[in-house]
Amino acid sequence: MDSRDGTQVLLRRDGSVWRDVPVPPGAVYGLHILAADDVWAAGATCAGAAVSHWDGQTWRQTVVDGFPRSAVSTVPALSPAEVWAGGTAGFIGGPARPAPCWPASTDRRGAG
Repeated sequence: MDSRDGTQVLLRRDGSVWRDVPVPPGAVYGLHILAADDVWAAGATCAGAAVSHWDGQTWRQTVVDGFPRSAVSTVPALSPAEVWAGGTAGFIGGPARPAPCWPASTDRRGAG
């Protein structure tokens, strides 16, 4: 994970060059990679703590119910069927700031 002008960026090396990978909505605080098409992202959105999964083409995101103003900071995946999520509630000892919130029509690539 990297940042360009305050915008979060994910990069993947294909053996010879670095390539951009789309960033899931919200802020990303951690990644766990099982394969190029099996990547888990820990983070936060306006709605609260979030876990996202990359299938090689698109991100699918799940907001963790019941944890507003919270964030997931780690997502260890033991297998495609067993994924754990850990983080903080209310940002006590967690990420420095909550994920910024934009209307749905706004480009969210810069979240975080």
